[in-house]
Amino acid sequence: MRMRARKALWWQMFPLLAGLTVLALIIGARAWLIEVQRADQEALFAQGRFESTLTEVLLVLQDAETGQRG
Repeated sequence: MRMRARKALWWQMFPLLAGLTVLALIIGARAWLIEVQRADQEALFAQGRFESTLTEVLLVLQDAETGQRG
């Protein structure tokens, strides 16, 4: 009788355990996606700073060339 009650309890708890497992997977995936997004955002900002620096260098070089000609 006790064995049957334990089996019944297991089958009643199974959906709860499955739901908690799915919830844990969703939370883990969300955390991973947040980190990926953060890394992408940092790379985007670094690229923007690099392009800004290149633009400044180009302007300085153009000013120097203009100064040489004038």
